[in-house]
Amino acid sequence: MVEAQTTSMQSRRKVVLFAFLCVIATAMGCGKNLPFTLKSGAQPDPVGTHASFAGTVTALDGSTITFQKNTKPVVIIFAGLSCTSCEQMMANISQSLPYPGRKPDMIDVYTVFVEADLASGQAKYADLVSKGLSLPWTFAVDPDSTFHNQYCGSVDPCTVVQMPGSGIVAQFYGTTYSGKPAYYGILGLTGPWQSSGAS
Repeated sequence: MVEAQTTSMQSRRKVVLFAFLCVIATAMGCGKNLPFTLKSGAQPDPVGTHASFAGTVTALDGSTITFQKNTKPVVIIFAGLSCTSCEQMMANISQSLPYPGRKPDMIDVYTVFVEADLASGQAKYADLVSKGLSLPWTFAVDPDSTFHNQYCGSVDPCTVVQMPGSGIVAQFYGTTYSGKPAYYGILGLTGPWQSSGAS
């Protein structure tokens, strides 16, 4: 009887250990089975410490985007090329816009592909469009993560919001903000992204 109980306890321990190892293995999948991509490095919090974005990234047409003080709200979504939740977040934002396919005119929105060169960024954008996504905002790349690392740390998607006169007012990881899908959470900070008369 005692031997049977010991064997049963050992079996349970093995099951628990196996389940724990499965969780660790899933986490090591770098975002394929998680709502974000794991990265290494510090996790800066720019809220209240940055008056505005500063730095440059390369747009997918090869031009340089220089961030500086802006008269409109600015939203930057930092995304990894293999980050499935980043893709889902962009799709949700696109589908939530009152006028899908129309570039926001009351706010500046950017997706910056992190650790991606120009060719990789262009290929990823083409892949997203080929899946039927309408993404009417500016896409860029940050090959060495210099710009990204000023505002975000260990995970993608990381979204940062800057408001005129207030500087950076929000930074969040994942696909929700304030308990809402990203677009609706950000909307509470920025107000409308599109005017009814925009073309």
